[in-house]
Amino acid sequence: MKTPPAIQKPSLLRGIFLAILFLSSLLLLPSSGESAFFDNDRHFLSMRCMGDHKCDSPADKAIARFFREKNPKLSRETAKKYSLLVVDAAREFGVDPFLVAGIIVKESTVKANASSRGCYGLMQIKWSVHQKSIPKAFPSIRSSEDLRKPENNIRVGSYMLANFLRKHQGQVDASLDSYKGNASSRYKRTILKYYHRMISLYQKAKSS
Repeated sequence: MKTPPAIQKPSLLRGIFLAILFLSSLLLLPSSGESAFFDNDRHFLSMRCMGDHKCDSPADKAIARFFREKNPKLSRETAKKYSLLVVDAAREFGVDPFLVAGIIVKESTVKANASSRGCYGLMQIKWSVHQKSIPKAFPSIRSSEDLRKPENNIRVGSYMLANFLRKHQGQVDASLDSYKGNASSRYKRTILKYYHRMISLYQKAKSS
């Protein structure tokens, strides 16, 4: 005896509903280009637990040494100056100094006069996009020339990174995508590699 159609309908609707849920879950899964690098990295997570202690003296020493590794033309004095600016900005805006330093190396190879497609300075900030918002947050920065100054560029870049981290509930990978302007595994992988190197230099500085 066949089952009446009235009993079959709920099963069919349930099947369709489950299929929709399954497809929706697939859409929510990250693509291969959106893999988590920082958010799943145990070395980064262990350093994250340190909070502001990452901004102590061994940190600026590690960052200065790393800057000179990546840009040998940088003098010790300039590398030290930049590393202190990074640590100060990181403490001010509550971001990881090694993350800021990694962005600087990736974006400009620690060259204050770097310029590419309207992006300026150590952290390669696009003035045409942010020329209205930057002066509101930093009244002393009124032009692209002001933005090129290392102390201004590092503060603005750190401030932007902090805003992206708040927007993405602390997810570093998504925040780096926002900073770059698109999702790039290569970008995040490179900065994570830099981060690991700075951890090594930091641990050496602490033990010396």
